Amino acid sequence: MVSQHVYDLCQAKETVSSVLANDPRQTPGNAIKKLYGHHEHGLHHQISAKEDTEKSEDAIEAALQCGRWGPTTPSPLFLQAFADSLQCLNEDPMAGVVSPPLMGSHGTMPLTVIAPLADVMRHCSNLIVRAEKEVFFITCSWAPSVAQALIKDSLIELSNRAGKTGRRVVAKIMYDKPGPCNAINPHQFVKPKSYTSKTIDLPSPEEIPNVDLEVVSLHRIFLGTLHAKFCVVDRKIAAVMSNNTEDNDNLEMMVHVEGPIVDSIYDTALITCCYDAQSCRVYLYGRIQLLIVILLFKNHQGLLYLSYP
Repeated sequence: MVSQHVYDLCQAKETVSSVLANDPRQTPGNAIKKLYGHHEHGLHHQISAKEDTEKSEDAIEAALQCGRWGPTTPSPLFLQAFADSLQCLNEDPMAGVVSPPLMGSHGTMPLTVIAPLADVMRHCSNLIVRAEKEVFFITCSWAPSVAQALIKDSLIELSNRAGKTGRRVVAKIMYDKPGPCNAINPHQFVKPKSYTSKTIDLPSPEEIPNVDLEVVSLHRIFLGTLHAKFCVVDRKIAAVMSNNTEDNDNLEMMVHVEGPIVDSIYDTALITCCYDAQSCRVYLYGRIQLLIVILLFKNHQGLLYLSYP
């Protein structure tokens, strides 16, 4: 069942993204506190007896109204599953790692890829070099590899294209590499000397003169690893994938989505990557940003094949 508390959260007009758009001085963390700080985490909003005995049809209708489905109407089975997921918001409005009004949305899926890892990453690299405003690239495991080389070369190509049109690109790269400082603040800035080393192998500032590159190490002690893997380009296109940025023999999967659903994925990217970073510069500020979240594990080498349309 969908409680009145959750229903009200989903009907709200403001989201983390909209707060940042209205006030660029805010950070996603501050926006979350502004919107949901008065909701105590861990506080159970119990479903009333009336809500608990709600008819199935009424529960499905409530779930329907908690999403932004556009001209479509999800199936009853989907809405039942969506209603179950909404119950997590009773304890924490940010349990979905997205603003509640954006938790349910719609869009189009013009492309699905089931292929070796390198082919999936090649599609992402082509999206990056075509970016006009900003790019988020989030992955779990990162290691020098064909996949890593594709991303590195796409950054260099993006810088070249930006230079030809007189643009500057703000690049935010984030990975999970635990260190003592992460116990104080999960977000730790990394110096060029470290992120250009062989274990990471990202381009140096001299290689990308039209990109303002910023690298951050993100790790939350004792809470596991970041497992999200997706890419958002210009807040218009998103690619959600199964693979890490490394070399392996797996057959991976990716879906390319467009439409309003991208706003939800974009909101998640802001919350995950720039939670308390004062220098979180995004397209909301009128500049281009490239954000890569990576997790270091292994060290692989491989050949590189690029295809930039």
